[in-house]
Amino acid sequence: LAAKVLSDSRKGSRSKAAISIDGVGKEAEGRGVGPIDALFEAILKMVDFGGRLNEFKAKALIDEEKAAGVVDIVWEDDSGKLWHGQGISADIIAASGMALIDILNEVDKENVSDREVNRQSFVETIIKTNK
Repeated sequence: LAAKVLSDSRKGSRSKAAISIDGVGKEAEGRGVGPIDALFEAILKMVDFGGRLNEFKAKALIDEEKAAGVVDIVWEDDSGKLWHGQGISADIIAASGMALIDILNEVDKENVSDREVNRQSFVETIIKTNK
């Protein structure tokens, strides 16, 4: 995830994000009421996934030499299914984007698994039919 986010309390926020999907680089811009909202909009423009943010939690991890933000989000997709994602970065906005990408990766894994199950069922049906 590479992102540039600009925030203005009077004009809202803008974001430009770049991600790689299956080795192909994509870029999109988003606008929102805040920097995280704008980043989420930019990311979601690059994928086929809808829904809404259901829960957002951020906390700090601090040791003697450095600090990082941990963001946990719960996303409700258009079908009502809840997805959990987590991101960690010294930049809380980047951690938020990583949490959304974590969810998108889980959705992709589940979709691939569903395709494998469907293909296996299809193959079993053909075998049974040909007996």
